[in-house]
Amino acid sequence: MDALRFAHHFFHFESAAWKRAMGEASPGASLARRLFESNILPRRRLRQDEPRCFPEAVQRHEEQIATERRFGIRALTESCPGYPPAILQQIPPERRPALLYLRGAEIPPESHLVAVVGTRKPSAAGREAAESFGAYLGAIGI
Repeated sequence: MDALRFAHHFFHFESAAWKRAMGEASPGASLARRLFESNILPRRRLRQDEPRCFPEAVQRHEEQIATERRFGIRALTESCPGYPPAILQQIPPERRPALLYLRGAEIPPESHLVAVVGTRKPSAAGREAAESFGAYLGAIGI
């Protein structure tokens, strides 16, 4: 099991927080269990029915991975070849995302790109704003 991806499904953290908490520890099930059963990283509150035990968390994680595969979603860490360093160099290392989730084509180097970050339950106005920004930016080639 990839402990970083497991942790990212259940906890909020940036790369620096992961390195402070875990060092360069090799990802595995024992590390994932230690993370889940401790308060090392702040928990996400994605649902009211969050997993109460490690086996339930593992099952949810595996379901999430299967969904990501089905939709062609890939997760990249800073050490992956496809991670876009030129784009993220403007973000201080301690604030860089630990994982990026991508769907579709690889990110071309030195491209004009935009990322939309928001909530899982947007308001009607938020949804409309995201659609407008996306349409406009797509029309001008970003």
